[in-house]
Amino acid sequence: MICRLSARPAVRLLLATFAVVPTIVHAQGGSAKKGIENRTAASPVAGQKRLALIFGNTNYDGQLFAVNLLHPKTVSLPVTLTAVAVPLPPSNESNTDGTKINPKDGAEMIRIPAGDFLMGDEDRSDNKRRTVNVPAYYIYKNLVTVEMYEKFCKATGRKMPPEPEYKSNKFNPGWSKRDHPIVNVSWNDAKAYCDWAGMKLPTEEQWEKAARGTQGNLYPWGNDFDRSKLWCSKLSPGDAGGTTRAGAFVSGASPYGVLDMAGNAWQWCEDWYDSSDKERVLRGASWFYEDAVVFRASFRGRYSPSDRGLYVSGFRAVSPGLP
Repeated sequence: MICRLSARPAVRLLLATFAVVPTIVHAQGGSAKKGIENRTAASPVAGQKRLALIFGNTNYDGQLFAVNLLHPKTVSLPVTLTAVAVPLPPSNESNTDGTKINPKDGAEMIRIPAGDFLMGDEDRSDNKRRTVNVPAYYIYKNLVTVEMYEKFCKATGRKMPPEPEYKSNKFNPGWSKRDHPIVNVSWNDAKAYCDWAGMKLPTEEQWEKAARGTQGNLYPWGNDFDRSKLWCSKLSPGDAGGTTRAGAFVSGASPYGVLDMAGNAWQWCEDWYDSSDKERVLRGASWFYEDAVVFRASFRGRYSPSDRGLYVSGFRAVSPGLP
């Protein structure tokens, strides 16, 4: 077996089949200042066993070493090899560098890789189709929930917005559905939350790339509108309206695995809608709508940043940069 060491601190897993119990492998010597101990783990895979070599930080950059899977062995680096190294699998939209948790509010974040994507729509004068390059960032997998927003309010002394009562068009002082997205929040409210959480509101470019991927999908899941993949008005006969649990429609995930990028609640973005600097952008539409066009990843809404948007405006956050 041949493995490649990398100087990056990220964990890498390389797989190989073997017929004996796992072995501890030590690599030391050469130009290394310290030895590297590699832990192994085995599990049945299609009648065989799988060996995973887990590497920590190292001074070696792209050097190769050979491992005898049948016996523990110490080798020196660098090693002269005649075989070809096994390449790492190529990256793609559904296999990014993984997720992480924001310790401030417990939100799961998905890494969106750097690169170009097709943004906009030829049918929209305010968001024409074009290629945009976006640096890598993390975005919340789900909308900010009632429970998360309540934690923010308790920590900062802010007041919770009243909960909308959709049937009567009234508002209650309390929130009964804590796993639903928080709504009835202004752009200013959303920004204050992001500041507290060490995050920021997404730009339109960040939001749209996370929603549609690099190929310019009309909707997060593809190019055909499918009402079963999102929460929207008249989803079922007699539906009284209102939000549903954040992240409930897994089948409607974007190419990166981000949920609720269409329907459930509008989502505030960082940008002004136009040069008048009077209204901020909203994306994703909400449960209140049923026309397919408003759920397109390119569709833009707008509202005054100081107004709460009644019962349809929520938000998610992105990282200010990659740590």
